[in-house]
Amino acid sequence: MNTMYVESTAVECFKAINEAFKDDADVEIEVEDLDNMTTTLNLKSSHVFMTNFKMIKVTITVTPHREDEDGSLLQWILEIDNGGITRLEFPDIREMIKNKLRK
Repeated sequence: MNTMYVESTAVECFKAINEAFKDDADVEIEVEDLDNMTTTLNLKSSHVFMTNFKMIKVTITVTPHREDEDGSLLQWILEIDNGGITRLEFPDIREMIKNKLRK
């Protein structure tokens, strides 16, 4: 499942994600939409995940958690161009996001 609970409000979480990736030389923020709390990231060719892929785009959406007003849910969608390779190990986006939010 491409969702993750975060112990911060949706607005705080959205801002933290964009701040965490803003200065990452291996990631380009393509879209930062505060109204819809959606960010689209392009992983550049130098990123460790790119060894088996031509392109990886990650769209992250943050929504308030229904049962916890101080929490939020992250959901992400991967758009991948694998260049015709049939056997792939998909990148662990959950760990990438967790590591970025810990810094």
